[in-house]
Amino acid sequence: MTLPDEYWSITRSSESSYRAKGSRFTGVAFPVSRPSEARYHIGQLNRDHPKATHICWAYRIGHPQPEEFCTDAGEPSGSAGLPILHAIRSADLSDCCVAVIRYYGGHKLGVSGLIRAYRQAAAAALKANVTEKLTISEELYVSIPYPDIQRLYRQCERYQGSILSQQVGNTSVFRIRIPIRTLEDFIGAFAGLKDVDITRQE
Repeated sequence: MTLPDEYWSITRSSESSYRAKGSRFTGVAFPVSRPSEARYHIGQLNRDHPKATHICWAYRIGHPQPEEFCTDAGEPSGSAGLPILHAIRSADLSDCCVAVIRYYGGHKLGVSGLIRAYRQAAAAALKANVTEKLTISEELYVSIPYPDIQRLYRQCERYQGSILSQQVGNTSVFRIRIPIRTLEDFIGAFAGLKDVDITRQE
């Protein structure tokens, strides 16, 4: 069961290949967490494939209201970017980008043929990947006296937190990731304790 603060994404880069009337469509899927990251990868694909006829792409980032983007990159309107985005939506994935690289094969496919080719190449690239369930979380910085560290460890375990880094001393500083659904309970567990400071990362 997927909880409201959980969603699925991909774990690595993957590729697919599809041919139609001589044209070659290579789908490339990769995980991203920001639009700038997607644009960086697309720039790299453009440099790697300078003779490609078109490189069309789409991304879906965030949850539960994902940011979406798609581009036809010179293909007829609605024939490339949107079918790629539909493939991502149909797989119910987020935090991922899919590009389809087309090398023209000498025969026109028509809009319906392009839609089919771009969507199938994108879907096949996603199918070739490995998915993982992610949880929406927030990072905290916790400054805590040394004698209270064991209490911190117990509350992290209780509220599904993970310690990302720690600097232990008389006053110790921990960087912790906590799922959104347990965040307020975790913070409340330290209410009233002297010299404990919890700061949310901006």
